[in-house]
Amino acid sequence: MRSEGLLVPGVEFYTLGKGTIRGKHIYCLELCRKALLLRTAEKTKLKASAEQIKPAETYSDSYLKELISRRCKA
Repeated sequence: MRSEGLLVPGVEFYTLGKGTIRGKHIYCLELCRKALLLRTAEKTKLKASAEQIKPAETYSDSYLKELISRRCKA
């Protein structure tokens, strides 16, 4: 995806180190996700914008503890 220009250096990812062959890449997952969603929208001829992308679903710590406590009790 980097070589296709979909993921832009300095925006969706950056490179660490002085590797001459291949450096380490650090990605912003949310920006990569948005880039992929926009690419998908363009390919399917939908006019999606960044505002239409919903944030990832999250749970509170107390709810997670409740879910874990519901685990099978044999």
